[in-house]
Amino acid sequence: MGGLGDLTLKMYQSFWDAQPERTDLGEQVFLNAAAAWDTAAMVASSRKMFNLVKSSVWARVAAWSEWVQVGLSRFLTLSLIVGFWTDQRVTQRSPQPSPDRPFAETAPSGSLRISTTLLSTTARPCATSDHLWLRLQILISAGDLEEAYRFAREEGFGGSLARAWWRMEAVPVIFGRMAEKGKEVDWEGEWSAVEEVLKGDKEV
Repeated sequence: MGGLGDLTLKMYQSFWDAQPERTDLGEQVFLNAAAAWDTAAMVASSRKMFNLVKSSVWARVAAWSEWVQVGLSRFLTLSLIVGFWTDQRVTQRSPQPSPDRPFAETAPSGSLRISTTLLSTTARPCATSDHLWLRLQILISAGDLEEAYRFAREEGFGGSLARAWWRMEAVPVIFGRMAEKGKEVDWEGEWSAVEEVLKGDKEV
């Protein structure tokens, strides 16, 4: 980060420090931090906004920011070890998803505790497929596989086709990681549930 973006972020941050009750200034701090991809400022400002307004929107924003920072921090650490952009292990082991891997790798133990806590304060069921995607990403990254599957099962059908899509994308990932840990998975039950939904959904 640098140049005009850096100055703008610092300006809004100084204004907000002087008037910490001003949520409009907090929004500008977060937006400018996101534009500059300053993940530390994103995390700090989104958490502060959540503490000020206690809204589901800012809970999700703060949870997402934490998840992004954990992924980026691990990516940079691996980059320093094996060489920046020179080893495929960097991208393969980065927690963030990619076009050929829709769900993130498992993050370090405990690193997403705040993200999962923030998401637990939001309303259920998820209002949109984007909310479903975010919660599944964070739960899977955190290694909370049983909760991720329970959530996918409860919230993955009904509403838009995108919800069913994310359930069908997430469950194989969840089951695969559960199997790696020696846990039993119920593929037969899952396929039966999917089949029933597809039969009864006129949009599919």
